[in-house]
Amino acid sequence: MKHRFTYKEPSGTWGVHGEEFKNMSNTMYGAMCKLLDYEETGLSPDEVERIQSQFEQVHIGQKIGGYEVFGMFNGYCIAFNRKVPEPYVVWTIDDDKCGVHGGRYRKTKEEAVSVFAEYAFGIELPEPEQTALPKMPNGTALERMRNCRHDFDIPKSVYTDDENTERIRTAQEKIQAIRKAIRRH
Repeated sequence: MKHRFTYKEPSGTWGVHGEEFKNMSNTMYGAMCKLLDYEETGLSPDEVERIQSQFEQVHIGQKIGGYEVFGMFNGYCIAFNRKVPEPYVVWTIDDDKCGVHGGRYRKTKEEAVSVFAEYAFGIELPEPEQTALPKMPNGTALERMRNCRHDFDIPKSVYTDDENTERIRTAQEKIQAIRKAIRRH
């Protein structure tokens, strides 16, 4: 910090350059005390903001490295920055919930949602390029996958028992919620 508005003498007496405390209201005096405390740190406003952000818990709407967080679940977040080549990222939220690490950067929203679903919900979605299946004889599993209805890119005919059907339904609900959040973004 180059210029200080406050001063402090070795005796502990302090003041504000050009101001007298005797004519100051209690509110203004309190503000000057805070200004003195701030200036005593020797930090610039940017440095103070950087330190504060280190203790702020990750939340929706927060900007991290130019990316804006728009979804969070189960220790993971998904964020967007339109100014970079890979505008979507999925991060692991630190244990203290005040930072992120392990970025998985993607070019499309669909790829990022797929990564987010896999990590946050434990759901593996097929990559978009994997949904086009080769031509196979009728009756094979691949043929059934090609002909089934794709809700959120999860081929239902791959699963046969009730437990997996419920797993698919739960996954579809979660993915639908994620996609709604992304559409709002």
